[in-house]
Amino acid sequence: METSEQLPHGAVDAPDLAELVRRPGPFLSLYLITEKDVEKAAQRSQSRWKTIRSELDDQDVPGAALERIDEIVPDAHLEGDGLVVIADANEILHLEHGSAVRQDDEASWGAPARLLPILRWRQSEPTYVVVLIDRTGADLFGFRRGSPELHAEVEGEHDEIRKVQAGGWSQRRYQQRAEDSWEQNAEQVAKRVIRLVDRIEPVFVAVAGDVRAVSLLRDSLPERIGKLVHVIEKEIPRKLEEDDPVPEDVWALVQQHVRETTQRLLARFEEERGQQDKAVEGVDATARALALSQVAVLLIADGPDDGRSLWLGPDPALLAPSDRELKELGVDSPEQGPARDVLVRAALGTGAGIRVVDHDDGLADGVGALLRWTTG
Repeated sequence: METSEQLPHGAVDAPDLAELVRRPGPFLSLYLITEKDVEKAAQRSQSRWKTIRSELDDQDVPGAALERIDEIVPDAHLEGDGLVVIADANEILHLEHGSAVRQDDEASWGAPARLLPILRWRQSEPTYVVVLIDRTGADLFGFRRGSPELHAEVEGEHDEIRKVQAGGWSQRRYQQRAEDSWEQNAEQVAKRVIRLVDRIEPVFVAVAGDVRAVSLLRDSLPERIGKLVHVIEKEIPRKLEEDDPVPEDVWALVQQHVRETTQRLLARFEEERGQQDKAVEGVDATARALALSQVAVLLIADGPDDGRSLWLGPDPALLAPSDRELKELGVDSPEQGPARDVLVRAALGTGAGIRVVDHDDGLADGVGALLRWTTG
């Protein structure tokens, strides 16, 4: 057995879902669009839910589970454009609000729970910080999925904030006082940036505003935070629209980060696969690696059910391409489930990270894994 070197960061870690997959099923997995910025949003959400509820009734889903969701749907649009509910016959096990997970509503009843869209949702919304700065101070915003937006306003305490054209002997003194004030203001902002970064651990810090103030701020930040800084190369005023305080350029940075993180993991996978070392691909090979708790990062494509299935037992690490293999391990009554959902359950239950990729990323069956170790 060979110990793996450190793998690239970027896989989604979901300890809350890891607890869920250890519970017995069946599960109701609901993904409902709850448009928040439309007229009669509550009625539209309830109409969508009514249609899905009728279909679930036909599948003999316990009425108690459906009734609990009846209570959630009317106000769900107040929390975001998407609602996710995972429930069993007795209670709601997981509830999330946010941007729409999918373009269409989706619901299923069975085992294991359908969790892959949640993971894609989470990886698309990383934690980040935005700093809008001028020479008098800054507005700081921290964005963390599932938590309220954090906002801090820093105002400089120094009144010499502008260079002057005061001729004669006093000109140099006025200019120096202004520079000193800008630097001290930038240092104050830097202290608040450090506190916010240490609190929420963002993947990047987007900085925009007055060119000179941006430069002074960067000079005031320690190297560990400076590495996270992405400067938006245009002057943006601190006071933007109240309902959308973040410049549009930041969304491009978010998408770029998500794309580059996936590409780094796929590049590592290609390297390991080329060496025939710490990588496997395809449903069956990945399932067997997960059964050994060998997987460090599961790479998996999301999408419609492709008809592939795997067998599973009561423990997430009990999975195999055939029921015979599980019976040989002492599982009396193996169940069969969609391959992707079984693989995700096993990854969560064995402590593996997960990265959702696209179908055209070249993985056999849309599945692969980076391994913790390999046997020679």
